[in-house]
Amino acid sequence: MKAVISDRIYLETTPEKQREIDTELTYSIPSFKFGDPPQIIKNMALIKQTLVSMPVGREDLIPSDYEIVDKTSHRLCCRIYKRYTKIQIIKCSKCYE
Repeated sequence: MKAVISDRIYLETTPEKQREIDTELTYSIPSFKFGDPPQIIKNMALIKQTLVSMPVGREDLIPSDYEIVDKTSHRLCCRIYKRYTKIQIIKCSKCYE
């Protein structure tokens, strides 16, 4: 199986792994009003039955046996890197060529 990294991480999953990622990327924010339910934020999107999308910053959720395909935009990567020179940003694979 593989994970494709572009503006988000897209990966094929099993139903068990999908549930694990969903619980990891679901956040609950308590309401300020008494009696109102908490606000639920989900950062995982279900594209198809076995394909999910999640934020790029959560590479720690990609299983170690997956093949990682980097399709990050080289132009966008370099523009961000030049703008934030004081912040350590991981460059894309084309920046190292």
